[in-house]
Amino acid sequence: MSSTDETLELLGIDHLHFYVDCAEYWQDWFSRCLGFDWVGSSRDAFTRTRVVQNGSIRLVLSSPTGSEGSAARYLRRHPPGVAGIGLQVYDLERSLRLLKQRGATIVQPLQDLGSLRWAAIALRGSLTHSLIEHRSPPEVPHVEDVCAGDGFAPCKLDLSVQSGTSRFTRLDHVVLNLAAGEMAELVAWYRQVLGFHSSRRFEIQTPHSALRSEVMMFGEGVIRIPLNEPSTPNSQIQEFLDANRGPGVQHVALHSDDILQAVIDLRRQGVQFLAVPDSYYEQLQQRLGKRLKACLDAWGLDLNALAAAQILVDWHEDSPEQVLLQIFMQPLFKEPTFFFEIIQRRAQAPGFGERNFQALFEAIEREQRKRGSLR
Repeated sequence: MSSTDETLELLGIDHLHFYVDCAEYWQDWFSRCLGFDWVGSSRDAFTRTRVVQNGSIRLVLSSPTGSEGSAARYLRRHPPGVAGIGLQVYDLERSLRLLKQRGATIVQPLQDLGSLRWAAIALRGSLTHSLIEHRSPPEVPHVEDVCAGDGFAPCKLDLSVQSGTSRFTRLDHVVLNLAAGEMAELVAWYRQVLGFHSSRRFEIQTPHSALRSEVMMFGEGVIRIPLNEPSTPNSQIQEFLDANRGPGVQHVALHSDDILQAVIDLRRQGVQFLAVPDSYYEQLQQRLGKRLKACLDAWGLDLNALAAAQILVDWHEDSPEQVLLQIFMQPLFKEPTFFFEIIQRRAQAPGFGERNFQALFEAIEREQRKRGSLR
């Protein structure tokens, strides 16, 4: 059996690794604004790390202690953002064997830390996929390890400190922005090396700019990674690439079982979202009217309440029981790069809000005009 015939056993996204200027500040921000709990910390010669978690969503926040180390090198090249996407695997040794045979570039060989084993492969630019195998359960209840820092020492996590009230249920998808002409190569890489498949393709354009997107998926959706590339020089994707100084993670979607209440709570904590014009809801009402209302009523939702919260609604009469709700935050850092999306999939609604993309695209263009990056 060839390596391409064997299945890589990916179990899901283990964590996202952010490189930031101050891990302590962002630990506080995620706790105060998004309701994440601090579950662990570590420090080595080059890096300070804080780990926060909400439900199954784990974020590793690392900042440099000086001018050396991976965090310092990353932040010299790029603004703060996601530098690594951790993928949990069933058998790390087997996974590495398959990945080597398929041409993956191993940037960190296997590290055996007892209850945790990990390695890393190159993705694109400064991005990596770390591969995590959690072995036998640790002796201390509620404690896990996560790899962090340049010394590759595990960071002990005390999961018993979690509040028990999870605003978010899981990571829904992670979106990568690529330079023009790079998407086809990375689509092939995800397919041939990691065993993903392409689930959707689309192109969005306005009179001012355009982008192409292709969604890579593992299995039935255990991991979803949409890829974007610009198809015009002044596209919002190109603005991201310029500000990020290369490809990177544009946004991460956090799934909530009650997006309306989540958005209300987040606004109370000072979280800001992209504005949606009233015309969006007027057009939605004209286009779908009573049919959409019947669907929302069945779920106990009210379009006026969703409009007041500026939540986007994606629904199609071919699947009347399914509705996708989403909203997008303003960029998290000073540069117009990384942001979060909040998403809710009623009745396992598929897709990524394609019927909302035009409204989203135009909303981001309005922000580009404010920054003077779109003429």
